[in-house]
Amino acid sequence: MRRLYPYGSQQGDVTLDWGTTTLSCDWAGKSCSSGFIGTPRMKIFSSEFTDIKIYSNGYITMGQSYNRRMPTDFFTVSSSKKRSAYDNGFAMFAPLWTDANFQAGQVTYHIYDRTKSGLSITEKYRLKHALQLAKRDTVDYGGSSAIDPSWVMVISWIDSTPRMYYNEFYEQPNTFQLVLIYDPAQWRMSVMFLYERTGWDRYWTVRDSLIGFYVTQNGQEDSRTLAQSGKSSAFEMADIVGNTDEVGRFYFRVSEGDSRPNYELMCLSWYWQQQGIWWLVRWGWSMTLVCPCDQRQVINDRRWKFDFIEFVSSFEERVCYYERMPWGWSTQLCCYEYGSLIGRRDGSGGQTFYLHPRYGQAHIETDIDPKDWCCDKSDNCNIFYDARPLDACWGYVAPFLAWFVGDPHIHTLDNFQYTFNGLGEYTLIKTDGGNFTLQGRTVKALDEKGVETAATVFSAFAASDADSDRVYIAMNSSRSGFVILVDQDDKTDWFARANISDEVDFDGVSIYKDKTNSVGAVFKSGFSITVGLNASQLDITVAAPDKFLNLTVGLLGVFNKDPSDDLTPANGAPPLNTTTATEKMIFHEFGETFGVMFYFAKSLSHTE
Repeated sequence: MRRLYPYGSQQGDVTLDWGTTTLSCDWAGKSCSSGFIGTPRMKIFSSEFTDIKIYSNGYITMGQSYNRRMPTDFFTVSSSKKRSAYDNGFAMFAPLWTDANFQAGQVTYHIYDRTKSGLSITEKYRLKHALQLAKRDTVDYGGSSAIDPSWVMVISWIDSTPRMYYNEFYEQPNTFQLVLIYDPAQWRMSVMFLYERTGWDRYWTVRDSLIGFYVTQNGQEDSRTLAQSGKSSAFEMADIVGNTDEVGRFYFRVSEGDSRPNYELMCLSWYWQQQGIWWLVRWGWSMTLVCPCDQRQVINDRRWKFDFIEFVSSFEERVCYYERMPWGWSTQLCCYEYGSLIGRRDGSGGQTFYLHPRYGQAHIETDIDPKDWCCDKSDNCNIFYDARPLDACWGYVAPFLAWFVGDPHIHTLDNFQYTFNGLGEYTLIKTDGGNFTLQGRTVKALDEKGVETAATVFSAFAASDADSDRVYIAMNSSRSGFVILVDQDDKTDWFARANISDEVDFDGVSIYKDKTNSVGAVFKSGFSITVGLNASQLDITVAAPDKFLNLTVGLLGVFNKDPSDDLTPANGAPPLNTTTATEKMIFHEFGETFGVMFYFAKSLSHTE
């Protein structure tokens, strides 16, 4: 019949190194102890604990230290700890507290945690076996099949001998275990005292032992001292039938559970699951835009969308934005307080969204709920931000703007201005490789009586990325409203009914209602356009990301921060001199070289 859980180096246990001399950690009546070892949040009676300290003399504590070489009783422990533990709590579990010699033998521990990922095949087998043993013990001894342990800690005192001045008993070592069995989902915890060998000579040890446990918090106490404490039978535990009806095995349920959700467990479980997809999270993050450094920048950068849901749910002095049309499946959530980007990792700032909000419920489950579990309902924001990094706006570059307005007056991406009265369809921007193309159509302007004039105005625009749906925005036949098509899908009525900031996502492009008479489109490439209707003519603002420097041609010029070559014709001829070129030269030698056959709606022909 097995006595102990598997232990030792062959089991992958952590061995505690107490030092090479007695004075290194056992002096002035103190025993040697480990540092605090982190655990899930455990509820024991009315107290909650998150760490454990192991002592060489056969006991552990939670919440606080209690470093003493010689055993005492729990009344003495209570007198010492009741006041200091009033708020934070204190717990002690002592399978066999004695005046032991830590230089001989070993003290080891092993934590088995189902929520942890990245385990080797051997570690997975050990985990499965330990949890099976714990489940069997809780059913056999605790009488409950509903408990499902997912966290087990096995602490082993191996070949423990008496103090050095009792060296005649070195051949009679003690080997025993303390096993903590925890079901975090139900806040249920059990403890086992297991004894394989307790062979110290008994005649001098009648008063030098304590077996049991003690817990206190908020003035409440609970303790249990086994009858063998302070008696010679304490060194016969390996031969005594325990409360399990088995020799050397004692089982205690120290927490009856709680119906409250264990948000810390939910957070930790999510965190360890993320380790299995860490490369995907990093890859998605690498494709996201850098957060603008202040709120003014993010408002002017149409690639970012205001997060109304986050604003309503936070009730704080902050606003957040995320990418409208990211290149991949991820995006940054950038949050601002009093105009500045929030860089705190306390839950008030932004985060990486592994899945863009357009993924709906999957986004909520993988990004929104975990932040609530980790930051709002438990104290684990640090590990949340390890899995969902916070952007710091390093390297942000605002998009470059160009526009067409009126007659048409053209302002290029490099800030050169000219007038072009061409009539027909033209390429406004075309990038190398065809990543993005923007075309425009001009028609005769009308005077106040509705009669055509010699001037021209823009009446339609068409834009697309290489792999996106094509967006077509035009004036209607009466020049009083929009015609909006996305790959022949008519969105004109949608725009008329939509509220400001409403938007619809398509393949590679998102269109949104910017104002009552203004429609915007953001493409996966990073280009965005905003088209307005004013006085029976269209105007357009174009925003280009800096990654397309030196990669564009068209009426909006060669995008390279140098306005001197913006009048470069499409036919390969040298650029016109921007300081001496006349309007006639610009029309014939530059503008007309970009004439195209325009994409048009089914109700219109090329001539219309």
